[in-house]
Amino acid sequence: MSQHFAMERQALRQLRKLRVEKRPESVLQSLYAQAILEYAIFAYRKKEIDEAIDQALEKRDQDAFMSLTNKRQVFIDEYKNGKTVEEQGHKLQLLFF
Repeated sequence: MSQHFAMERQALRQLRKLRVEKRPESVLQSLYAQAILEYAIFAYRKKEIDEAIDQALEKRDQDAFMSLTNKRQVFIDEYKNGKTVEEQGHKLQLLFF
């Protein structure tokens, strides 16, 4: 995902395909809303961890730095394969990297 908030292109293509397949509008709206929330949560959590790492570096706090970089790696691992959101049997695969 880019630095500014934008839905990943693959997710938008998937939503367009579902629209062409004449899925109910409520399904499309729910998938879109879930995708926006997932991307927003990802961006917020990543920024929060990165800022904490920066603060640890500024304070030269090696223990905090090591703990936070481990936390960041766990976070990255959680998202590296993307996330799937689902509504009424319709799935949307979201990518973050």
